[in-house]
Formats: sequence, C-alpha cells, structure tokens
Amino acid sequence: DRNFVVYYQPKVNASGEIAGLEALVRMNHPKHGLIQPGDFISIAEASDLIVPLGAWVLDDVCRQIAAWQARGLGRVPVSVNASPVQLACPDFAQTVENCLARHSTSPADLEIEVTESLLVSGNDEARAQMQRLRALGVRLSIDDFGTGYSSLSYLYQLQVDTIKLDKSFVQAIDSDPLAHRLVQT
Repeated sequence: DRNFVVYYQPKVNASGEIAGLEALVRMNHPKHGLIQPGDFISIAEASDLIVPLGAWVLDDVCRQIAAWQARGLGRVPVSVNASPVQLACPDFAQTVENCLARHSTSPADLEIEVTESLLVSGNDEARAQMQRLRALGVRLSIDDFGTGYSSLSYLYQLQVDTIKLDKSFVQAIDSDPLAHRLVQT
C-alpha cells in the first residue's frame, strides 16, 4: 500500500458549493511517478488485487473522515469507487462495516460509487452487497450513468442516492437542447 496514495477531489453542487469529496487512488511508482487509475485498475481487477487495494482505500477514507471531524471540520461526505470485482465478494459489505467501525465513521458520510454496467450484469451477489450497504446506511451512487443500457427499474430496486451522468451528456448541455433537458430533469 505504500505505492498507493488517495487524493480527494471536491464535488461541487449546482450552487458552486463543495458538497463532498471523491476519493481517487493513484499509484506512486518509484520511477514513473503518479500513475492514473486507467493504467492499473484493470490489471488489479484481473489479478484480484483490487480486493485488498479497495479495502485499503476504504480504510484510508474512513480514517481521513474521522481525522477531519476530529479537527472540527464537521460532516465531510466522501465517495469511493467500488469495482464489480469487489462487489462480487460476499464479504464486501462486512469490509465496509468494519472500516466504519474501526474509525468510528458514520455510514452516512460514506458513499459507494458503482458503474452502470454493474446494474445490468445480472450479478446477484453484487446486488446483495449493495442492499447490505444500503441497510448499513451507506449512500449509493451510480457513476457514468447513460453509457450503458440500464433501466430505471434498477435505480428503483437499489434505491440509489446519487446518479452521476456520463460526461457526454454534461459536455453537450450548452449546445444540445435534448442533453440540456435530460440533465435538467
């Protein structure tokens, strides 16, 4: 884990205020410097190293939330991306619960982001883990919504808290009236 570092990117609401943070993991290679997730996540997923890496990120995020609150910063909600490989593990929700308990972090301060493709994959274990997370009080988010073929019924079944629209919709908001209406809705 010493080769990995977590960065926190602000999430801004429509009023321009910081509404939370997103935890982003980077690999700090001794020779090549910081390596973006697109260059190592697929390898970590294929080798199942994503499971311990993801557990380390969750633990680091919960530790950081607790540290910020101890310094008087108040509630700092943080979202963490979870791989379909992580969610396929029957103990994923337990791993999250353990991290929250270890650092006395409120489940309401943690949001787990999953990709839209996970919704349509038919992975029953992943759905079960998401339901367990929801029961713990952890917030759920769908990342890059609009890139796949998911149905609104999945959103209803999983009771997600946030939908992050794919950037293709957001980038066209000023030039495409249909994209503008869709994002506004």
